[in-house]
Amino acid sequence: MSVRPFDSSLDLDDAAAILAARHRGDRLRFPILPASFEDESVVRQSLQETASFATGVAATGTEGRLTGFLLGIRRLPSPGDLDARFTTPRSTMMFAHGHAVSEKFDSFAAYHALYTELAQDWVRDGFFDHVVHVPAGRSEQPWFELGFGRHFAVAARGLQLLSGEVTSRIEVRLAGAEDVDCVMELSSSGSSFHASSPIFMPDMHRDTDRAFKEELARALVDEKQAVLLAHEKGQSVGMLRIAPARGSAMFLPDKSANIGDTAVVEQSRRLGVGSALLRASIAWARNNGYEHLTLRFHTANAQARSFWTGHGFEPVMYHLSRHIDERILWAREDSVG
Repeated sequence: MSVRPFDSSLDLDDAAAILAARHRGDRLRFPILPASFEDESVVRQSLQETASFATGVAATGTEGRLTGFLLGIRRLPSPGDLDARFTTPRSTMMFAHGHAVSEKFDSFAAYHALYTELAQDWVRDGFFDHVVHVPAGRSEQPWFELGFGRHFAVAARGLQLLSGEVTSRIEVRLAGAEDVDCVMELSSSGSSFHASSPIFMPDMHRDTDRAFKEELARALVDEKQAVLLAHEKGQSVGMLRIAPARGSAMFLPDKSANIGDTAVVEQSRRLGVGSALLRASIAWARNNGYEHLTLRFHTANAQARSFWTGHGFEPVMYHLSRHIDERILWAREDSVG
């Protein structure tokens, strides 16, 4: 097996065939995923767009036939950007729709060779946090062997109604422009929770508040999305934001809305606030022509995992991450003196 730069003029057709085959296998496990990406022409168009701005490598066998490929980007969010809430300052990301290995070849050997080629340049240039998006299940194992671990889960469900008793004391309403400060405060409480052990997601509100408030103000007057507020005895106790889904289209069921920022104040957790917000989000999605919901949760957040999977969300994709010890640069022999 040899590795060379990904060449769209040579590799798109074979890469599309390999990726479409992978997606057909993914849909056997997760029928909720869109069927359109079983079509190689649809996959080819997606790959062509991604390859136009990503760095890519291709693995070929002894006959020169493509056996696998890997596309990724470098990320350098500035401290005040919204991306800084979830992205480390110098990181890389490999797309879920930007890699695949033929079923005829050893997936670990192929991914080992592909990642080796990309990672050496990234680490040389000081990019130490590497993230890869992979389908849930069998596709994860080669990356575990390369030192990656689960970080976020991407989960999906249909719009079937929730079972169980409705908590009448919780009132949910649509937030308006006048609620921006209330929503900001609730969101901040959620960030504080995610900064606690064992999740340890840095609370970046101090740096990103300005950008977040500006973006939130636009969202509160945008009819294509909604911020839902939960109240108990006149007090705001939770919030949920829902909008058209974005991300890797292969892992977004058709007509999907995405649940983004969610938060419930500490004293009101496990009292039915989250269920009330989810019921309201299902109703909003139904009323706006959607058929599915997606969301992302931190895998170290036991409460979130229990709540979302307990309410019908099934992980279909994971964000895996690996941090490279920064000492690799200054501890090299050729860097001494």
